[in-house]
Amino acid sequence: MLPFRKGAASGYDLAVTSPEATVEDYLTALEWAAGHLPLTRTRHPQTAAGGRASCRGCSGCCAERIPLTSIDFQRLTGRRDPAGEALQRLTEIRTTGPGVDIVLKRDRLGRCLFFDPSRGLCRVYHTRPLVCRTFICCPVSRRAAQLRSAVTNAGEDELVRLVLAESPLGGVDPADFEPTAFTGRWHYREVTLRDCLGPSLWRRLYQPRREKKDQERKTPGRGQSPASLVPAKKHSAKAAPSAKASSLPSRPR
Repeated sequence: MLPFRKGAASGYDLAVTSPEATVEDYLTALEWAAGHLPLTRTRHPQTAAGGRASCRGCSGCCAERIPLTSIDFQRLTGRRDPAGEALQRLTEIRTTGPGVDIVLKRDRLGRCLFFDPSRGLCRVYHTRPLVCRTFICCPVSRRAAQLRSAVTNAGEDELVRLVLAESPLGGVDPADFEPTAFTGRWHYREVTLRDCLGPSLWRRLYQPRREKKDQERKTPGRGQSPASLVPAKKHSAKAAPSAKASSLPSRPR
């Protein structure tokens, strides 16, 4: 993780230091950043000057679009086949021409169905979706935002592909949703970041470890995070072809 500033606000940038880094490594790095970096939480006025803040009681991001990946669906339901009652109970499926968006349903106030208003907390925090786990309300670099979108799109495309295999959606051609880096993988430690990204974005994110150490020496007072997108162990994930993705907004969710 690297420092990033937008005006007076502090946020984060990141670099991938290993071609074998996984989505789980990415999630671990973000968790470390949220707990250790002096990030300016833009939805917490009390931390406008920078600092750590708790999300407890804040439902701001819970009222935004929450797309699901295939792994999210499996973690929330225990099912690998997205069909039947579980799909209908949890999700809304929206189609716009050839595009498909599968998102969590909302309550009558427009908040995620898993938000507990009495406690101001998420009911499924430990299995919350990828798009929730990767959101920190602070400034982020352009390449960090693009990484988040690319990984979320790849995972949602795989969920769409699985849904189309069970039942057709009007006006949607299943051939538009080819296998992605998520195909056949049911844990984020099995999905490599490189397989989720196009060549151009990968070149901008990939920073071999030697260069990462040089960057740290130029940033006095900042130790290396324990989650610097270096995989904890080697995985044998193979590259998968890119699928057509329903583009996320510039600020996903």
